[in-house]
Amino acid sequence: MDKVVISNEDQLKQYLNTLGINVDMFTYTPDMNDEYLMNHPWVMKDRAYYDNPNFWRTLFDRGIDPAIKFMMNDTRVNPNNLGICNSCLYTDREEAFILCERHLISLGNEEEKIIDMNGFMWILVQQNKVEKLKKMIDLAEKLQIKPMHKSWGNISYGDAILEAVKFDDDKLFNFLVQFELDTTLNESMPYCVACKYGHYAKALKLVEKGYDYKTMHNLGLKMIKRNEDYKLDLSDKDKEACKSLLKLYGEKVE
Repeated sequence: MDKVVISNEDQLKQYLNTLGINVDMFTYTPDMNDEYLMNHPWVMKDRAYYDNPNFWRTLFDRGIDPAIKFMMNDTRVNPNNLGICNSCLYTDREEAFILCERHLISLGNEEEKIIDMNGFMWILVQQNKVEKLKKMIDLAEKLQIKPMHKSWGNISYGDAILEAVKFDDDKLFNFLVQFELDTTLNESMPYCVACKYGHYAKALKLVEKGYDYKTMHNLGLKMIKRNEDYKLDLSDKDKEACKSLLKLYGEKVE
């Protein structure tokens, strides 16, 4: 596949056709009414195939290198197309970072850059792609884009750290807690969520980072008590951390 070189649109269409992909099916035409669009969700209103995120995602998902190389150099592609960036970030292609960089450079407003960068990072957090998250942070610093909330540990209004504790993701959690966390976001909910699922070592670490263990009328303690009633199976590390948390609340520990 790498030996194929595509140098124009006709060659692109012919090549993809051999792979069972009709390029024209991704291009909107004026005769396509709302009913047609509803039944053909891969078409986007007022978008030609080259500006259609669904087309890009198809190429990236299938790893069609010759077509990707051609599209990356197609001057008709709007660099300001956020949808293409978002779709491609859900794949493992490195070209997604080039698209994101082009998009961010195309923005004139610094606040927009911050918002969109935060969105890119959230996509990577949801996929537990820590190494790619590090790379995205490098891109942000290269383009002098500041974090939305104090530091990179507070991605998506603090939902990133919440995601890490909910799914007991050590790698993501340890990466995020190295930054300054904004403990005022979400009323210290990441701490409560850690307690809810019995991830007490992470909950204790959040307390050390400044999260309020008394938040929401001692909700964390209520979660701990509930887990005791359910006899939640805990690791030795979480058992010891649980004792430390109970002491914070003034509870007797055996």
